[in-house]
Amino acid sequence: MTSDPSPPAVGARQPVKVYLDANLLAAGFVRTLLLLSGPVAGHRAFWSPYAEREATRHQPKDATPIALVRELYDLEIVPDAPSPKPLRDTDEKDKPILAPAAAAGAAFVITANVKDFGANDLESLSMSAVHPDLFLTARLTSEEYRFVLDAIAEKRRRDPKTPATIHAAETPGKLPHLFLAHRDALGVDPKIRVGQPARSQFRGARCVRCAAVTPRSEALTEGLCPACRHHTGR
Repeated sequence: MTSDPSPPAVGARQPVKVYLDANLLAAGFVRTLLLLSGPVAGHRAFWSPYAEREATRHQPKDATPIALVRELYDLEIVPDAPSPKPLRDTDEKDKPILAPAAAAGAAFVITANVKDFGANDLESLSMSAVHPDLFLTARLTSEEYRFVLDAIAEKRRRDPKTPATIHAAETPGKLPHLFLAHRDALGVDPKIRVGQPARSQFRGARCVRCAAVTPRSEALTEGLCPACRHHTGR
């Protein structure tokens, strides 16, 4: 790979702010994909002190500290602020996640625990909770995904250290939809068992791909509005 490659041009998707839940901040590979894909897929990640503390508590001892990750990527940390609207059906342990995300204007909370965020709360806030597998699959083209893998591979000094081997060895278990979506483009078979997709991938009022708020009368099937479903052929 050549040094300092030019990223693919960002498409017509609306740039959005996304809040990363603590469970993703502590998940190194998935977190890296989300952070590196932001400039090409049109999203910018942030989180609050509460999420950073929770993630730090669950990190392996030899992992890069979350505060250092934030500094390296020049990311915003937002206050642990109250929600602009009352939270009624979100799990109590996740209200400190949803509240600052909403207060800071996030369109999405990216989380491994979608089911813990209340459907009524998300609708009232015009937000969605999305699993990273669905979020990355819906927003990344094969060209953009390859660019992100190139960026990861460039800094690797251990196997897997090429885009194809990273895709084959690390993506299948954690992000099965993303692996299958780009399997042909990368031309590899999985090196590990392809994981089972999370049962709950999406909940909320915003389309994952275009970020438009969709009326209740227009079902967001698999997180996509009717126009985006038509565009992707789903």
